[in-house]
Amino acid sequence: EASISYLQIFRGQGETIAVAQASDGMARIIRRPAGNLSEARNLGVAQAAGRLLAFTDDDCLLGPEWLADALRHWRQATQPFLIGGRVRLDDPTDLPFTVRDYPKPQIYDRRFPPGGFIQGCNFILTRETARYIGPFDPRFGAGAIFRSGEDTDYTIRAHAAGVRVAYVPDMAVRHRHGRKTREEVDRLNRDYAFGNGAILAKHVLRQRWLLRHLGWTMRSALLEHLGGPVFDSAIGLSWRPVLCGQLHG
Repeated sequence: EASISYLQIFRGQGETIAVAQASDGMARIIRRPAGNLSEARNLGVAQAAGRLLAFTDDDCLLGPEWLADALRHWRQATQPFLIGGRVRLDDPTDLPFTVRDYPKPQIYDRRFPPGGFIQGCNFILTRETARYIGPFDPRFGAGAIFRSGEDTDYTIRAHAAGVRVAYVPDMAVRHRHGRKTREEVDRLNRDYAFGNGAILAKHVLRQRWLLRHLGWTMRSALLEHLGGPVFDSAIGLSWRPVLCGQLHG
């Protein structure tokens, strides 16, 4: 009934690789000597054969019910959709970062900060919806000039285009990201903030509601300076580098 194209994208040894399902369980591996994450995603979409596009990363393991969950959400959809699933920590020695383990479904609206609502390592959409939203912006994502945020940019563009953006607590993957020190997580968090600032600059003229989220970041940084809560108490991340990174971006 359905052919799903898995796009497993990673960068290593100076090259970018996209893996796209072709047919009958076969896969096509596309190598580029350079490039970034968004370019690899676009290359994978162009080469994939399926009607449903499924994105994951090389450091994630799909849960045993992932495929059944994805197909069920597709069959139940009554409008164009972008659906992200649960992202759990796989290695308990990794720090609890870049995970999304919320137990209830959510529909995206402007109250939510767009960053992290859909995780780039676990989401699906139809090929028709992907054409409607357009390609990933090659200025964003790992290896690109703005280092991160290709999934956040895509979420904003999908929402602005009237696509139903949803998080579901099933369709789960386990993320083995390998970051075990505060310094590693702090560097990644700064890259996320830098990318989010660039995304704000890209969209703010048409999506002025994004300024509200920058205002919340500024308010949180000020409250932390006055003795309020930090950005992430479990790891000890501060609001200050988040704000500085966004302004830099």
